[in-house]
Amino acid sequence: MNNAGNSDKYTDAYSMAINFGVYSADLAYASAFEMGTTSMDYFKVIEKMGDALGISSAFDKTIFDRVQKNLTNGDSLLSISNDTYFEAYSYLEENEKGPVLGLIVTGGWIESMYIVTNLVDKYSDNSPIIERIAGQKYTLENLLGFLYSYMDDENIGMAVAELEKIQAIYSMMEETGDIDNTEVKAEGDLNVISGGKQIKVTKETFEELKAVVKEIRDAFVGIKS
Repeated sequence: MNNAGNSDKYTDAYSMAINFGVYSADLAYASAFEMGTTSMDYFKVIEKMGDALGISSAFDKTIFDRVQKNLTNGDSLLSISNDTYFEAYSYLEENEKGPVLGLIVTGGWIESMYIVTNLVDKYSDNSPIIERIAGQKYTLENLLGFLYSYMDDENIGMAVAELEKIQAIYSMMEETGDIDNTEVKAEGDLNVISGGKQIKVTKETFEELKAVVKEIRDAFVGIKS
């Protein structure tokens, strides 16, 4: 995760918005693994950066009181972190702050990809994590589609240039199956999706994807190679 102490070095609108998204992803990760004190650190960082970005109205101030009362409850912290993210998302969308929203989502997606790709210790053809990473091809397509509508914004142009490096790798992955054959079956409380298109990720393309994600993520958070 990106150290909360790094937040002071993000002083321009681009790096603040990108790393607001990065820290949002880190917050969700820390909450899921019941890192109470770390979660609170990330909430404080997000609150501070929200003020600097002029989007503090996206948050209900009582949410920080809820965090302090639930520092030892991982499930509650994860729920609160999700509430925080979606409140910010809705506020930005409703108040026509599309470019800021685009940068935040970009930062959050890259950080999530960075965390997930690093959960893979050893490549395997049938790894469920790699299957999820493959499916992010479509998430990336949707994200780029959203960003393209704000290409008159210089910061969005820079973010798109980075994301298109990942899109180029996804474009090399072989797709099989037919989207029209997708089936959704209920199994208990879950809906299980089967069929549809399948994306084949080779060891070489996975390693290239992981390396490019790391390169972009390090640039976003200010880590020099």
